[in-house]
Amino acid sequence: MASGLMTIYAPGTFASLRRRFEVTDRKYSKVRLFRAQKVPRNPAARFSSRDGGYLVNTIKKNEARHLRAIFPRYYKYMPKHSHDSLVTRFFGLYKVTLPRPANSYDAC
Repeated sequence: MASGLMTIYAPGTFASLRRRFEVTDRKYSKVRLFRAQKVPRNPAARFSSRDGGYLVNTIKKNEARHLRAIFPRYYKYMPKHSHDSLVTRFFGLYKVTLPRPANSYDAC
């Protein structure tokens, strides 16, 4: 049986940001996520930690490309403004590729 593939974008850089936000690698790796309530008319899958401290949201390819494009500026901005900024704190960017079932077909 084939397994999925996970790509982790800029793991060291995101780890550095997490440390600046006082989130240790140990704390981050121990977060357990639960399926959050679906938002009407939004197909994105949402997960949150039990304590509400973390939210994981699926995003579209173009949104991920945009985040990667602005990330160098984001990385410079956030440490200087982490306490007074309303900008979302991103702690990681991951791509999960699920295996295709052997009997799947492309839609035409």
